[in-house]
Amino acid sequence: MNIESTTLQQRVLELRQRRAARAAAEGPLASLPGEGQAFRLDGSRLVDVAAVYLELGQRLEPTFGYYGACLDSLDDCLSGGIGGVCAPFKLTVTDGQTLAESLDWQAWFRYTAVTDFAEGLPEISDLVESGRLPETNPEEAIQFLRRVAEGEPITEAWAERFDLKRVSFWESLVALLQRHSVEVVMV
Repeated sequence: MNIESTTLQQRVLELRQRRAARAAAEGPLASLPGEGQAFRLDGSRLVDVAAVYLELGQRLEPTFGYYGACLDSLDDCLSGGIGGVCAPFKLTVTDGQTLAESLDWQAWFRYTAVTDFAEGLPEISDLVESGRLPETNPEEAIQFLRRVAEGEPITEAWAERFDLKRVSFWESLVALLQRHSVEVVMV
C-alpha cells in the first residue's frame, strides 16, 4: 500500500469518526441561515476527495466538522436536512484550477474504492446496482477494486474493461452546489 492510499484511508476514517460523533450528539441541530454568507476553500490543500469533504465540514459546519462524505449526504446538508449552513451562499475556491484537475474521475473512483473497503469486503451486486461497475466476474472486480484502493493507478485498459464512468468529482460537486444556489467562484 502506498503513502497516497494510506493518507486517503486515514481521511476516510476521519470522515467516519466525524459522522459517528455527529450522530451521537444530543439535541436538535438548528440550520444556520446561509444567505449572504461567504466561505473560502484553499484549493492547494484539497488534494483528494476526502480532503474536500473534511474542509467543507470545517468551513460550513464548524460545530461538528461534518458536511457529508458523499454527494448524497452533501445534498441533504445543503437542503437543511442535517443542520449547518443552508444555501444560498458564496464559496470562493483559491487555486481552483489545480483543485479541479486533481479531482478528476480517477480521484473519485479511488475515494469510493477506499470507502468500499473501509468496512470490509464490498458487495459486487451493490456496486453493479449503483452503476459503479458493470456486471462482471465478481472475483475480478474485487481484485480490481482492491488494487485501486491500495493506490495502484487506474489504467486505460481497466477503465475500458470495467466500463468506468469518467465523470469528474469536481464538476459533479460544482453542479450540486449550483443546484442549491451556491455561487462558486474559482480564483
